[in-house]
Amino acid sequence: MIRILLIFTSLAFWGCTSEEHTNKGRLILNEVLVRNNSSTGVVAPDGKQSDYIELYNSGSATLRLHRFFLSDSKTEPAKRNLPIRSIAPGEFAVFYGGSSDNMNDDFLGFSLSSDSASGDMIYLFDSSLQIVDSLDYMIRKESCKKGKAFGRLGDGGTTWVVQKQATPGKPNNK
Repeated sequence: MIRILLIFTSLAFWGCTSEEHTNKGRLILNEVLVRNNSSTGVVAPDGKQSDYIELYNSGSATLRLHRFFLSDSKTEPAKRNLPIRSIAPGEFAVFYGGSSDNMNDDFLGFSLSSDSASGDMIYLFDSSLQIVDSLDYMIRKESCKKGKAFGRLGDGGTTWVVQKQATPGKPNNK
């Protein structure tokens, strides 16, 4: 009986339900900065100019981030399990590339590459390790120029554009 209770509790906590697949909650990639520099004014919590990935909840329900994973590899989907916190509808979550001596929930533990001739990808996976969203950020070479953020035109939109300025954790500019 205790074994069954432990399994049930684990499933409920770690999100082996289909909540993240509902139309009410939808977590997506929203903005990426691959080559940060001083012109962006963007500084990671460790004081360094790091790459970042911004996520956005475009749905109408609060989502639990720990039910999702970020990776730069389709064959290694669980590279970065997101932290135990929630993201409300219309909110953003920003994760910085690389690692830090003060590694915390804000860091990916891997860096985004801007040197790949064949392109590079970012994947967002759900708790079943199914791809929820993905982005080939090298498809537009100008998105990998220093200081250029690549984001959705209008938060949650379908069109990706090189933005006039980086806006991590804030609405994308047009």
